[in-house]
Amino acid sequence: MNDTFPVVFPTEPVPLVSGLPGKDRMVGDVSSFGFGGANAHILVEAKALSAAQIDEMLNKDKASVALQNKIGFMFTGQGSQYVDMGRKLYDNEKVFRECIDECATILDPLLPVPLTGILYPKNDKEKIKMQEMIDQTRFSQPLIFAVEYSLAQLLRSRGVTPDVVMGHSLGEYVAATIAGVMSLEDGLRLIAERARIMNDAPQNDGVMAACRLSEEEVLKGIASVGEGQTKTVSVAAVNGPKSVVVSGKRSEVEAVMKALNVGGRYKLLTVSHAFHSPLMGETVAPFQQVLSTVNLKTAKIPLVSNVSGNMAGDEVVRGEYWANHITLPVRFMDGMRAMVEAGARVIVEVGPRPTLIGMGKQCVQEVAEKMDLHWLGPMDPAKDDQDGVSLTIETCLAKVKGTHQWNHQSFPWVETAHPALGQRLTRPRGLTFEGTLRQDLKTLIEDHVVLGETRHMRLAG
Repeated sequence: MNDTFPVVFPTEPVPLVSGLPGKDRMVGDVSSFGFGGANAHILVEAKALSAAQIDEMLNKDKASVALQNKIGFMFTGQGSQYVDMGRKLYDNEKVFRECIDECATILDPLLPVPLTGILYPKNDKEKIKMQEMIDQTRFSQPLIFAVEYSLAQLLRSRGVTPDVVMGHSLGEYVAATIAGVMSLEDGLRLIAERARIMNDAPQNDGVMAACRLSEEEVLKGIASVGEGQTKTVSVAAVNGPKSVVVSGKRSEVEAVMKALNVGGRYKLLTVSHAFHSPLMGETVAPFQQVLSTVNLKTAKIPLVSNVSGNMAGDEVVRGEYWANHITLPVRFMDGMRAMVEAGARVIVEVGPRPTLIGMGKQCVQEVAEKMDLHWLGPMDPAKDDQDGVSLTIETCLAKVKGTHQWNHQSFPWVETAHPALGQRLTRPRGLTFEGTLRQDLKTLIEDHVVLGETRHMRLAG
């Protein structure tokens, strides 16, 4: 190297820290020559930095990645269940199987049928019977809990650890267990008793209806009908800007839908009771008694509250919070936004099927592109669970570690061409090149004629 030709040809590994004397940037070149004659050239340019500057930049990048690429776990609620949830994971993933078996040890004394017997029936006849059973509230809630907890532990064992957690209704119990608010044993016992109490409560002709309206519009509709005709009706869930579930007695819910003038543009959900409505009020006191036997603790991982839609505080260590959880609305939209505001950029739906991802995207659509959010659903009955888990793990780890963003430009920054190709034309038969050859080039081509045809000539430089 000299001042007139500032290029270094390294013959051994050298640290790229000091650059060249008097220069504020470094340019590196990599050339690769293929056996078939193809050449590849890459130029890499960077500002010259000292070792101290590089260390400072790397530490800053790590801090930035840690701040921006947090992982959020959101746990699915009731309605996502099906027989054989996670069957392949149970057969092939040790951590998942051990967690399911641990849950079974706790739940089996509380259920009339063994957990794994319901989840993984041995034949088609049993499968039909268990599908009917698993759709009952008493069984669906503890089974979903067990599958979601086991999936979360599998992801954590592979290095995918949540920085913030939330759940939809039932899912908040799993989120709270992962966050350390309740032990696994207490969480399972609570959800088993909650499911039993809710299942045994009078149905009172209760229904739940999903409609494409805002919460404000629904509340106006309820008010317009009058308090006397809507004593049992309430907003059960706010799942998006235009996605609300109304819950209550059938006649009163239908009166509200009529007042809202939605016609047939609402859907009655397949549920046994009007969950998250005043009709479930008589379940609160008996469940409060169960909660009094449980030791609740402050969350060790940030937990989003279904009730407030904000980051949970000390309220989750009080039994009345979880007792009233049954009748109060699920503020999923607010919670989803709180999770993103807390820094979650990779959001994993931990559940039997991805039912929350679509709703979640609607909740944060105004900021999603700017924040580069990534949504992952490891389990899906229509796909291979092991492939889904592997993709989730790979994506999460890559996003948390961060990747260098290259500014790709093809040299010489114009469309490449070759002097022998001449004019580029697009004809009906395809792309062609036409040009006038010099006599010496014509002679060169003729030298490559074998058996009357041009067999090979290297035209790439």
